[in-house]
Amino acid sequence: MKRFLIFLSASSPNLTKLALASFLSLTALPGLATETISLLDEIECKGKVSRENPNGIEQCQGENGDRYEGESIETVPSCDSDEGKLDEAETVRSVLIRACRNENGDIEFELLQSSGNAGADAAALETAREATYSTERDEFTIRAIVADERTEEIDRPASSSEPTTPAVQADEESHDSSVTDTTLDEPSAPSESTDSESVAPADPPLVDEETDSEADSEESADTPSDSVQTISLPDGTECEGEVSRGTLNGVGRCNYGNGDRYEGEFQSGKPHGTGIYQFANGDRYEGEFAEGTFAGMGAWTFADGGRYEGEVQNSQFHGIGQFEAATGEVYEGEFVEGVPSGVGSYVTPEGDRCEGDIANGQLNGVGTCEYSNGNRYEGELVNGLRVGVGLYTLASGDRYEGEFQDGRPHGIGEWIYTDGSRYQGELQNGRFHGIGTYEFPNGNRYEGTFQDGAISGTGTLVFANGDRCQGELQDGEFNGEVTCEYTNGDRYEGAFQNGVKHGEGIYIFANGTQVEGRWVNGVFQE
Repeated sequence: MKRFLIFLSASSPNLTKLALASFLSLTALPGLATETISLLDEIECKGKVSRENPNGIEQCQGENGDRYEGESIETVPSCDSDEGKLDEAETVRSVLIRACRNENGDIEFELLQSSGNAGADAAALETAREATYSTERDEFTIRAIVADERTEEIDRPASSSEPTTPAVQADEESHDSSVTDTTLDEPSAPSESTDSESVAPADPPLVDEETDSEADSEESADTPSDSVQTISLPDGTECEGEVSRGTLNGVGRCNYGNGDRYEGEFQSGKPHGTGIYQFANGDRYEGEFAEGTFAGMGAWTFADGGRYEGEVQNSQFHGIGQFEAATGEVYEGEFVEGVPSGVGSYVTPEGDRCEGDIANGQLNGVGTCEYSNGNRYEGELVNGLRVGVGLYTLASGDRYEGEFQDGRPHGIGEWIYTDGSRYQGELQNGRFHGIGTYEFPNGNRYEGTFQDGAISGTGTLVFANGDRCQGELQDGEFNGEVTCEYTNGDRYEGAFQNGVKHGEGIYIFANGTQVEGRWVNGVFQE
């Protein structure tokens, strides 16, 4: 009586992996006996076989400690029964086949679980059909078990695209020290998104070693090979390299069916060590690999001209590195899972430079920006924009300290100008707006309301000599009813127009004398 296992694995849609276990001859003994079986991939299976215990192998363990437990040899069930089917697949991305006997008494093979790759499924079924066996007691089954293969695809970082470089707010100086024009109008931050995609590389194959006899397969399982071999797979993948224990180990190269190429070191059939991976779209990675993924130090060059150099983990930018986009933006600092995150610096093609806290791929937190026009910002940033509290210093020496929103002074703040003028109060969209105080270079001071950067509304103007006027203003000049008190004790109550007395009013001298009448352009009409 012959009993056997077939080990079938297809770990990813990019690659079919097929490793056949030796056809195993287990003789039924009168009593209980323990059999040990070594397969091509160094999996050991142990169990008790006898006529009283036809279930056979109970446990398999791979070199790396992964285990499979369960019945691997069973009485062949009827095809219309559920016997032998699994409630829950015991394999990971693998082919699973059940042998059953049809109504004519012939053996059929049923695909219980697909690998997700039609080529792998077809190859597994064909192998099962071509197997030689005897069925003295109809005691066999065919199962695919993944004992030591959990290969992940090598993915491009950040969902197969280059990382978005952090946005730095463009900086244009648009301001003067006059009350009527104190805005900082700045364009929105430029977009740094790129659209460079690459095809994820396929995993390298395990060696497909087909044996023509039990003796050959047992010798292959027990005697590791260390020769250079060529492997061709149904999807067009061709690999050549050093093979031992049924898989690529050492130096080799693969041309994958999707057009990607890899040349370098392998371990257990996967890129491991140092090597070069060339994507079909022109992207290229050169550096360290670990278990089939980019890991360690490496240099990543993209077909559109972008480039990354630094630490890599799980085929993503991770750790300390530098990314230079094709458009000229440069980010240097920390990455987490393909995204700038931690502490870093960013330079635009125009020469603007920001450094500080990075989160979610953008400047978020506290940072410092030095602009090519000589301006400088220190403070809080949100998604690359000045948001929160900060200090903004112009190349001229003028400076603003206070709250920002959407990159502009907004909220409560203070402007200090090199000509001696100063503003303290509310701002909106970069302009004086709301309640504030403006001190002129000549010593005059205005306290009151502002609208869109200009003195407008109700307020008080205190002159350097001590005179003061209170009333309605428009565009920086009194218009409407105004009361003025002079340092000599005189007083005026009446109408103003364009900053001068105009209309009906009363002038009261310090000695009590009153003049009441009409003024035209500041001149009393007798």
